[in-house]
Amino acid sequence: MFKRVISLPRLVQRYLLACVVIALVSLLPGAAQASGGLPSALFDPNSVGWASVRNLTSSDFSADFEDRKDDGYMVTDIEVVEMEGVQRVSAVWKKNTDRRGWHSHRNLSDAEFHTKWTTYREQGYRLIDQEAYVLDGDRYYAGVWVENREGLNWGSYRNATSDEFHDKYLEYKNAGYIPIDVEAYPMAGEIRYSAVWVKNAEDLDWVLLRNMTSDEYHDRFEQYKGRYRVHQVMSYRRNGVQNYAAIWIENKNGRGWKALRDMTAQSYGDNWARYNDAGYRLTEFEVYETANGWRYAGVWRQNSERPSWALRNEVDAYLEGQMQQYKIPGMSVVIAQDGEIKYMRGFGYADVNDEKIATSKTVYRLASVSKAVAGVITMRLVEKGEFTLGTKTRALVPSLPAQHTHTLRQLVSNRAGVGHYDENGSSNAQYNTALVATVFFRNNPLVCAPGTCYYYSTHGYTLLGAAMEAATGKNIGQIVRDEITTPLNLPTLRPENRSVPDPNRAAVYKSDTTAQDEVSADNISWKVLGGGLESSAYDLARFGMKLAGGTVLSNTSRTTLWTKPDNLKNYALGWDTATDYVGKGGDQLGSDSYIRIYPDEKIVVAVLTNRNKPHSAPTMGAYVGNLVFDAATKRAKAEAKPVAVETAEALELHDEVVGLTGK
Repeated sequence: MFKRVISLPRLVQRYLLACVVIALVSLLPGAAQASGGLPSALFDPNSVGWASVRNLTSSDFSADFEDRKDDGYMVTDIEVVEMEGVQRVSAVWKKNTDRRGWHSHRNLSDAEFHTKWTTYREQGYRLIDQEAYVLDGDRYYAGVWVENREGLNWGSYRNATSDEFHDKYLEYKNAGYIPIDVEAYPMAGEIRYSAVWVKNAEDLDWVLLRNMTSDEYHDRFEQYKGRYRVHQVMSYRRNGVQNYAAIWIENKNGRGWKALRDMTAQSYGDNWARYNDAGYRLTEFEVYETANGWRYAGVWRQNSERPSWALRNEVDAYLEGQMQQYKIPGMSVVIAQDGEIKYMRGFGYADVNDEKIATSKTVYRLASVSKAVAGVITMRLVEKGEFTLGTKTRALVPSLPAQHTHTLRQLVSNRAGVGHYDENGSSNAQYNTALVATVFFRNNPLVCAPGTCYYYSTHGYTLLGAAMEAATGKNIGQIVRDEITTPLNLPTLRPENRSVPDPNRAAVYKSDTTAQDEVSADNISWKVLGGGLESSAYDLARFGMKLAGGTVLSNTSRTTLWTKPDNLKNYALGWDTATDYVGKGGDQLGSDSYIRIYPDEKIVVAVLTNRNKPHSAPTMGAYVGNLVFDAATKRAKAEAKPVAVETAEALELHDEVVGLTGK
């Protein structure tokens, strides 16, 4: 077996010392994949936290770098280019699960890179990624080194001519190494090449090819995709033609993967979001110039069980059918069970005109689903001793007219006799407190004596908000943020405020039509608790997961929340109740929304759209919820034994941070 530094002719050794740099080092044994190749246990785990950034300025990247490093992440792939005279930096990160030492440097001269290379080799690190690029006419290098705890022999070289690369390829291949990084770039009037190799300790089959045309790469992709997975694909101009180099590695564990190339900035961003939702993580990223401008390539690896969820195809088919039948502009759906997200997907467009796709992170109006959140806030404040459910509203807000004899329980359960839109109308004005918002309807008579009837009322929740403000000394927006948004780490579950831009916020589309007509959003600040919140499906589902998992309310409070106070209606404190589930739907201009929870099975379904009618989010939520419920019931009967439930929040992914996207 080959276990020593490769012996090379003295002339080649001198050349490599100057510009190619090669070493095979023995340090410690073991198992990795992303840009790191082997060992698989480190770099190709079944699931790991990850993040990526794209086209950040040098200063922005430096700041982001320190933040992510402090959060326990490590760089596995780095890209540096010059766009319109400005340095742009991209990187892929993964959670540093074993707290392994690592280093990443960029903007190194040839001599500086060699010094780093030598220093880290001597300290027990190995190179896993290297880049060569030009800034303002000067050649620079970047690299990523990781602590070589496994003691894997490894080697690297750079700035090699085509013939030199060919010779080194044969040498490493014959010595039992596997390539984990390859680069090609123009230098001195020709294409130069670099590569990083590591001892093939897991005996994986692999293929490395370079100088392929687009058609040649496509043919090889189709040929290898059954047995192999793309580890890296990159592109460069050679003799005026776009060429490609790629590494394929045997896909021994059979987990899913995706590889795309030649994407525009928008196409790359869309696919990043789609694969993120589908349960994949980015492992390799490339940005390169073509005759048609900047283009992007990426490789994704299955990072959860979502891609192989048993109900995925059935849920996809049903929801796609609903999208087509009702011409819904955009929709997002998240399904969770036993504390794990099983399904996340966006359909259509958050903004049709801008061709901005919908994803699980798209922010929609919640409409009356806000009332379910209001019920939770009510019980959280009860737990804190701010008031009781039996507290009279006027005891907290004595300025209300005398007819408001209702209690807080009656307000949150729609038993207060407060009118709805037919009786109290609406308002398009801006209100900064719920108390002020009550002014336009507070003097109107009640429709029945409190407690004697069930009467659905959004306005009653505005009165509830005014009572909360009086009890806490905060405005209703701050109460939502302090009770839900911040403590539960649900950043998009918040009062809608369109004066604060959010690139993920969905456009608003006209109601009651199959045409995708965008309209201006109305001001809904008067009904924060009754219909003025917004959220992504991702955060709404996580809200449900936390609630079902017992981390939001005590069991006693949650039972109260979901127990109807009488037989007037199956409506509890902001939630519709049934034998097996609780839920809440809502629709308003630009929104049809639904959340459904099966408490015993810990099943949560969130469906959000950016138009109300003629489709029905509750109908869709019920359909997919019952699919999951029925499957869980059948499984429980078959197993005939308790199923352990993990209530901890499932590991999810960081959003992509994007600077200049290029064109």
